[in-house]
Amino acid sequence: MRNLAVSLAGLPHISPLNLSQLEIIGIDESTGQLYWDGTPVVTRHELGRREFFLATLVASATVVAALATVASAIADYIGLARPT
Repeated sequence: MRNLAVSLAGLPHISPLNLSQLEIIGIDESTGQLYWDGTPVVTRHELGRREFFLATLVASATVVAALATVASAIADYIGLARPT
């Protein structure tokens, strides 16, 4: 197991949990929701405008490349490729 004191060394305002603090963290087994001292722990990340644009661009390029590969395979299969 990794030493937490080493991994938290650069974060002076954060300290590892001690045993008494472990009693106030829990999971609702029916939903899988994490709770800290009775309050739901919310972790959420939304893409920014630039991240969304880049993700859309990469996804679009991937779809175009896949379609081009399928078209090339079909052309080879039915004999439309030029003989060399």
